[in-house]
Amino acid sequence: MTPTDIQMGCKAYPVYHHTLRAMARHYGTGFVPTVEAFVALSPNNDYHGNLRSLASILEALQVGLTFDHCQITTYRGCGVRAWGYLVGEVSFLDTVKGRKITSFRDNILYLRDSRKVTVDGHMISLAHGRDMTMRHLLPD
Repeated sequence: MTPTDIQMGCKAYPVYHHTLRAMARHYGTGFVPTVEAFVALSPNNDYHGNLRSLASILEALQVGLTFDHCQITTYRGCGVRAWGYLVGEVSFLDTVKGRKITSFRDNILYLRDSRKVTVDGHMISLAHGRDMTMRHLLPD
């Protein structure tokens, strides 16, 4: 890990927070469900793919289309969950228990107050000094 990596990491959550707040305003959705949709879309998705997927869903909602008109770059189930959070069909807090995704949500929503730590597969790979798949991270 380089000093640049650390510096970029320190800036990431404020960028996520402000970007998602702007998207919520632009599309007329609430900030909390927009963040919840963003974190739901995050598995197997890079940052820019995550933003494109979120924008596709928000655009579809804004113009009255269905989820099937959305283009997402992650698992379909993640997109369906994101859609459900945005339309109010599903409660994130009532249905999601995973520590990584709940802390990711908390870190974005509560920049200065969150005491949770988000640790994902990328961080574990970095700590081991090699690229690792989920199969390596979570052996049977």
